[in-house]
Amino acid sequence: MKEDDELVTKLCEELSSKRILIVIDDLWSKEPLHHLQTVFPNIKGRALVTTRLREVTKWGEHDRVYKIRLLDKEESWCLLRQKVFLEGVCPPELEKAGRKIAEDCDGLPLLILKVAEQLLQEDKDPEFWDLVASGKETSVFANAHDEISEALLPSYKRLPQQLKACFLYMGVFRKCCDISAFKVNDKFNAEGFLEHIVFNCLFELESESLIMIQSNALGSLTKSCRLHSVFWHLCNSEAAKNGFFHAIISYNDCFVENMKSQRRLCIRTSALLGLKNVHASMASVASARSFLCMSPPHQYPVPVSFGLRLLRVLDALAIRQYQFPVEVVSLLQLRYLSLTYYGSLPTSISRLWKLQYLIVKRYISTNTSLLLPMEIWDMKELRHLEIMGGHIPNPHSGDGLPRLTTLWDVSARSCTREVLEMIPNLKRLGIRIELAPDDEGDYVFDLMNNTCHLSGLKTLKCVVVNPQFGSKTVHPPPPMFPSSLTNLTLSGFGYPWKYMSIIGKLSVEVLKLKSYAFRGPVWEINESYFKNLKYLRIEDTDLVYWKLKVPSFTQFECLSLRHCYKLKELPIILNLNNKVEIVDCSPFTENWANQMRLKVLPFKLTTQLTWIGPEVNVAADLEE
Repeated sequence: MKEDDELVTKLCEELSSKRILIVIDDLWSKEPLHHLQTVFPNIKGRALVTTRLREVTKWGEHDRVYKIRLLDKEESWCLLRQKVFLEGVCPPELEKAGRKIAEDCDGLPLLILKVAEQLLQEDKDPEFWDLVASGKETSVFANAHDEISEALLPSYKRLPQQLKACFLYMGVFRKCCDISAFKVNDKFNAEGFLEHIVFNCLFELESESLIMIQSNALGSLTKSCRLHSVFWHLCNSEAAKNGFFHAIISYNDCFVENMKSQRRLCIRTSALLGLKNVHASMASVASARSFLCMSPPHQYPVPVSFGLRLLRVLDALAIRQYQFPVEVVSLLQLRYLSLTYYGSLPTSISRLWKLQYLIVKRYISTNTSLLLPMEIWDMKELRHLEIMGGHIPNPHSGDGLPRLTTLWDVSARSCTREVLEMIPNLKRLGIRIELAPDDEGDYVFDLMNNTCHLSGLKTLKCVVVNPQFGSKTVHPPPPMFPSSLTNLTLSGFGYPWKYMSIIGKLSVEVLKLKSYAFRGPVWEINESYFKNLKYLRIEDTDLVYWKLKVPSFTQFECLSLRHCYKLKELPIILNLNNKVEIVDCSPFTENWANQMRLKVLPFKLTTQLTWIGPEVNVAADLEE
């Protein structure tokens, strides 16, 4: 019954002669920590704090911050087994299903415990467990997610409005998938959000422990992000309550009461779009601004535009189109269009004069390029053009595409001087080289020299699709790369390692060599090269001896070696600030890494990618 100040004074007196440990669980602000520092200046002891907020961890100069990682598959199964079975002994007939159920908890202990509670309420019937493991019995996870949402909801409620919008938008993507930060940014921009605000939002959401992000090699840019399954369910629940988007999974989802007022439609079962009743229901949503097909790839064509005249975003990559859906060119408000289509684009595509993002994928990879019409040069608002080996014709006249900053996955035959000079502000260029078996490709490789005219180019990716290495002479890399280049990726060229001297003279900071970009047993560096290089990835190569005869790599920060099975000699290019990543390489490489780890700290040795934020390992490689 005493006042706070009196209690504090009394407590200080009692503790003045003791060593103490103060534990504060789930702290949401710094104020209690500052208060402790003020009223207990002479107390000997430590404080242990758990929090969801990175901002709370930035307190004091000598504090240590630990990110609690998610459990791996074996740890998840052990925890579930201990909670469900007496003495932790699982009957053999339940183990396979039990391991799958534990794996589906994505390593989150709280979800594992809630799922265990649900399983304890049911009979230990192998048939029931199999249904849960296969996803056909959904009540176990649904009930667990509902219970957890109550604990997670405060994290969402405290967000400012723009962070809430960004967080909810993450829910339109498929559960437990890696989401390109660029794609989130592009869709948000197309909907009218401020440019580049998304990247800031993603970092803030990560600091709130709401999403997991992976930065680029140097940790300076968000590359991809992911929602844990519990937050994905929270996203979808709150989006439905607030009318942020409407997810269509089953037939009944197409006929809800407030269907006609929806602004974003998220289709998770594309086959439904082929039903007449569903088609009519979709066509009635006149207020829709975004139509997002987020189902697994669907091999048969179904209607995707439905005459929704106010659409700004149409993402239909998940559905094959055997013929170009001509009704799309009537959607004059479109800013973002993505399709999977094999064929040439019609000249009427230029009617979409507001279009900023055009992405066309092919469902068949052949040597025949997608041909873009000459009218593509009339689409002055284009910022991002991605056409999976498509060919851009040389322009006749005009001022080109002044706003285009990304030209990705374009045929090398499009890299003529006439084309590149008409895209003066290009920042990112991806070139696809598809050669016939008897095609020497001399002309195609010569065209790469034209990149020197792109004075503002930052990122260049050149890929030879399905390379076939024979006895023919390999042409060297272009000697004239733009001086502005900072990020270079080469794949499938089969260059001899002696040509690395050309690359070594560049000022690139990030260099990725994939799929036998360079071939041969020996790479010997005899001059001082790679003075600005910070990150180097060597992936899928027959390299045996990597020798460094002179000091190089003076700015080096990170080395990644992947699927290098023949390595027997590696140079010492590391210092105290370097990181190393070893993924599925020879025993020699791993032994070298262990020896270097003893000499150079900090050091990162991993067999998988590691997320920044709440830690989780993913085995899949992530594309740029």
